[in-house]
Amino acid sequence: MLTREAADNEALADALERRAVPVRQIPCVATRYRDPDPAELLELGAIPEIGAVAFTSRHAARGWARWEGSPDPGEAIVAAVGRATAAELESLGLLPTLIADPPRGAALAALLADRVERGAVVVSVGGEKRAGGLEKGLRDAFIEVRSLTVYANDAPDVPSLEPFPVAAVFVASPSAAGRLVAAMPWMIECAFVSIGPTTTAALEDLGAKRIEEPGPDPEHWLSALAAATVEKEP
Repeated sequence: MLTREAADNEALADALERRAVPVRQIPCVATRYRDPDPAELLELGAIPEIGAVAFTSRHAARGWARWEGSPDPGEAIVAAVGRATAAELESLGLLPTLIADPPRGAALAALLADRVERGAVVVSVGGEKRAGGLEKGLRDAFIEVRSLTVYANDAPDVPSLEPFPVAAVFVASPSAAGRLVAAMPWMIECAFVSIGPTTTAALEDLGAKRIEEPGPDPEHWLSALAAATVEKEP
């Protein structure tokens, strides 16, 4: 079972179906693009020098492109959390010069710490809900960071369904995990495939006992979900 939005699930769902793995989608996240907060814009205008613009997701890249007020990065470093975000930036005409691999905020912070000039500020482009690894990593490296919020993670209507057979649930954010279990408490007994440490911690807090965190790449998720389906077969 997949809990992201249909557009985000498309490649993974197609790959699973090519392996004859049945897929059911129950979106627990709804992305809404929005303009940054006025206070964020004031802080952006007061920055003496932008050393880098860091994009935390594909949605961050799309939100930046949609926002009419987005400034030209100019000579600033353009940085992406992972190859998927980098590909999205390239499709929008913005060439990233730093790409974190693995696609984690902390990994991107480490790359930026080696490249950003002293006194320059990093602008972190993302959503209303953030894991915080990029910001924490930059501050730990004594680099000033400013957030720019270009999308919201809204709660869709998650159906409350009676129990049905589930081999594994792929969860890509703490908010999706919380909404899924709130709508269908029985699912906490299912096996989960988690996208990363923050989501894993949220699932543990909710009471999940069977959690696999296979790695950051889509191939890792595909392999784990396909293997769970095989294990579920009688």
